[in-house]
Amino acid sequence: MLLAEGVWIDAFFYCPSSENRHPDRKPNPAMLFRAGERYAIDMKRSVLIGDKESDIEAGRRAGVGTLILFDGIRFIRQAKNG
Repeated sequence: MLLAEGVWIDAFFYCPSSENRHPDRKPNPAMLFRAGERYAIDMKRSVLIGDKESDIEAGRRAGVGTLILFDGIRFIRQAKNG
């Protein structure tokens, strides 16, 4: 379905730890920065879709242009960053 719309997934990034002090734990934007470096992502032109406020905050801190909160069924809110 995504590919038919010209969208593909190059990689998945995740935090391997449930400890809040881990640098990859959201709302820290470390994973987003790592993905941005690996794939030369223009964060301002990117969209982050998350199901938690910590996802949205990580996107905000990373400078992601569009932030969408999604509950798994419907969009809750969308905002432009910056």
